[in-house]
Amino acid sequence: MSFGRNKAWKAGSLGLVLASAGLALAACETTTVSSSSNAEISSENGQVFDPSDFPNYVEDIDSLEYDYEVNDPKVSDPFFYGNVIYNETVMLRTQEDGTGLGHLRFTPTKIISIRDFTLTTEYTEGSDYVIDGNAISAPTGSRIGHWTNRQMWGEEDLPDPYVIKDTLSNRDTDCMRMGATIYTESPFYYGTQVYVTYAYDINDLDLESLPSSQIEKMPSLKVKLEAKAGTIKIAGIGDSVMEGCSSSVNFDHEPYQKPFFDLFGEAIAHKYGLEVTSENMGVGGTTSADGTQKSLLDKVVKYAPDLLLVHYGINDLGGRTTPNGYMDNILYIVTYLKENLPDLEIILMAPLSPNPRVYDQMWLESYVNKLEDVAESFTGVVVLDTYAYGNYLLENGRDYYDMTGNGINHPNDYGHRVYTGALLATIENA
Repeated sequence: MSFGRNKAWKAGSLGLVLASAGLALAACETTTVSSSSNAEISSENGQVFDPSDFPNYVEDIDSLEYDYEVNDPKVSDPFFYGNVIYNETVMLRTQEDGTGLGHLRFTPTKIISIRDFTLTTEYTEGSDYVIDGNAISAPTGSRIGHWTNRQMWGEEDLPDPYVIKDTLSNRDTDCMRMGATIYTESPFYYGTQVYVTYAYDINDLDLESLPSSQIEKMPSLKVKLEAKAGTIKIAGIGDSVMEGCSSSVNFDHEPYQKPFFDLFGEAIAHKYGLEVTSENMGVGGTTSADGTQKSLLDKVVKYAPDLLLVHYGINDLGGRTTPNGYMDNILYIVTYLKENLPDLEIILMAPLSPNPRVYDQMWLESYVNKLEDVAESFTGVVVLDTYAYGNYLLENGRDYYDMTGNGINHPNDYGHRVYTGALLATIENA
């Protein structure tokens, strides 16, 4: 069993033009850029799930300890396969009394560990944090950092070492006002977020909001997975998120987690005993129109993958591509590839939401609907609505800043694992 890939990381301008703000943004640039078992507990809506239906369910949560190794394919499963969430990220906000406050997606039945972004510093209950329902607060004297909304929105100066500039020349310190928020590749966001591992009540899940299996619509892939032998080839085309931007390994900081494209392939190799080879052709700054370029599509045809992941949309929003224009581009991509690779199966990925203070969410919802329209016209083509799933994960007092890597459009490490788990749920017989 092995996993091989051809890295295609390319630093370059995102080419994103935010029409409303009149600003350009670089995406991957590295230099200057202008308790106990809860089986019998029912949720508020009265549903009661059978824990045996959840393959990773842990009955004795009192015995749980933090056991997490970055990039281990065993931790790539979607959290909803069980009752434990690993390293969910939370951005605390400064309150009027100087304390910090943030929210978990679910009310924990047991806090297992709360750590900093390196996953090496563990915070202490009481002195560093207090849990009340799904709220996590940092009392006076806590080692956990937090920002005011006005700081994250670029409405007031930032404390040292961070500085607001017109261009970014120092990745460790520089921030830029971008529309109604702060854009940065510094630790301003990911270095302040806390990483919370906790058990939760599975009865609080809304199954309708979770990614579900679509493997029956991908029969060739299903045969390969069920055989648990042989080789599977995966390719990806898309933007900076596909490329892997803002994953910690991509930007060379702890804990060095890989982006979702890599994690997904490695998880398949681990779970199914397959040899997985992959080629990530994602390039930061590209739109769905760039995806129609013959040179790119012919590269996909030459590679002849079994499965192709397609991730466009965020830069289309920035460039004000109309929903119909977006659909035409995606339709062209799929048509060209299916004509040349009839057995190719494709997952059209709706992006996790970029910052709603900057991007038009209504148009993004229209993009998702257009993806569905395209998929209905082909066999072996499905849509993964990560947009809706991501919004579900940001309910209960949470918002975009809990999962961002750069404040604008990139997920942090947790967001990349959200993508990974959603992809696995889509191809498995769960």
